[in-house]
Order: sequence, then structure tokens, then C-alpha cells
Amino acid sequence: MRRKPIAIWFPQSAGKAEDELVIFVDLAPTVLNLAGIFIPENMQRRAFLGTDLRPARDYVYASRDRMDERYDMQRAVRDKHFKYIRYYEFTKPFVQ
Repeated sequence: MRRKPIAIWFPQSAGKAEDELVIFVDLAPTVLNLAGIFIPENMQRRAFLGTDLRPARDYVYASRDRMDERYDMQRAVRDKHFKYIRYYEFTKPFVQ
């Protein structure tokens, strides 16, 4: 399974490519970091652009519990090469 890329354009870094694991919740701390605003300690995840960055992570984790009125419990972990998805409700059809 291929990773889904995130494309961000900045004039000073045109043509530069990074191979870092990022997830959607990394976006808020990244925007704060680029704006020069202090990132609160209780904010989840990490900034992936700007200054004073934490080291890149080796793994990202994901979960899924509810889709509207239905329960659909899944957990996932991935690194740069592999993705493992655990589907806990295998008695339900995988149609959501």
C-alpha cells in the first residue's frame, strides 16, 4: 500500500522533498510554528516545518471507532515501509 503524500508549497523551499511520516493532527502545530506562535505543551503531535523541530518519528498510529451511528473499531500502525491494520469487528462486512 502506498503512502498518501501531503503537498505543501513555500517559495523558499521550492523543489525540496521530504520523506517524513506526518499525520493530519501535525498540521496545527506546524502552522503555529511557522507563524512564530508558541506551541502549547498539551497540543498533540509535532510541527514538521519551521524552526526548533523535534526529531522525526519512526511510526504513526491511527484509529477508527465510530462512523456516524455505527461502530467500526480499527487500529493501525505504520512506518516508512509497512502498514498494519487490525480490524476488530471482522463479523461485520467491510463496506463502510
